[in-house]
Amino acid sequence: MAAAALLVVPAALPAAPPGALPAVNAIVPNFYYKDLAAARRWYVGQVGFKPLYDDGWVVILAIGDGMQLALVDGSKGLMRPVEDKGMMLSIETDALEDWHRRFSAIDGVRWVKPEGGGPLGRINDHKDIQEFRVLDPGGYLIEFYRWKPEYRPGAGK
Repeated sequence: MAAAALLVVPAALPAAPPGALPAVNAIVPNFYYKDLAAARRWYVGQVGFKPLYDDGWVVILAIGDGMQLALVDGSKGLMRPVEDKGMMLSIETDALEDWHRRFSAIDGVRWVKPEGGGPLGRINDHKDIQEFRVLDPGGYLIEFYRWKPEYRPGAGK
């Protein structure tokens, strides 16, 4: 008796509508550090981000829904730490004063002078946003900002 061959043909996936993007669970920038322990202590112990995953050489932190940050040991990860980071992490928030108070309470916080001048360590007012900036232990620039209502994306412009 001959065995019948079973051929399984997967159902065709529906075509994505033009312009529609597949779902994304999170955006996760990866920051590389010479001293991962110092970065972890700062982000978890002082800033207050919650670790989602920690295997000793990469720590993934929750910032908000769909927002995560990976801290990576630069001696083990895909990339290596560099002096001029070439990027910054910008966090949009309506709770700008709350975040500013949190950073003001961190001993040794490294404030970054705003573009165009303005007081160091304060919330600075620009044409379209209000913001403040700090440096993390590895030298990454972290910006917290809030859109002014008339400039907020999708505000009718």
